[in-house]
Amino acid sequence: MNEFTVHGREALRLPVISDTMDLSIRTLMFEISGTSIRVSLDLDPDMPTGRIIHLTREQVALLPTVPTMFAVVDETDADPVVLLAGTLKRTGFTR
Repeated sequence: MNEFTVHGREALRLPVISDTMDLSIRTLMFEISGTSIRVSLDLDPDMPTGRIIHLTREQVALLPTVPTMFAVVDETDADPVVLLAGTLKRTGFTR
């Protein structure tokens, strides 16, 4: 399982790549369970076939301090597919 930790006073940038498909032409969403955070992935200027998960500092501050499930969902076709899942945890300052 993928586990990421982010400090409550910083933004989050995570590259997402695939060995089997060009993600730059896919409709990808990053969703975090139990929050209102649902964002589309940005194009990756350093990896033409990849994407970047980007959360602002304000969005990171909304994350709970306990591990929370996330998913990267491919919504290109009629039936969405989870490409990546795991947990995300905010550390550091409380709200």
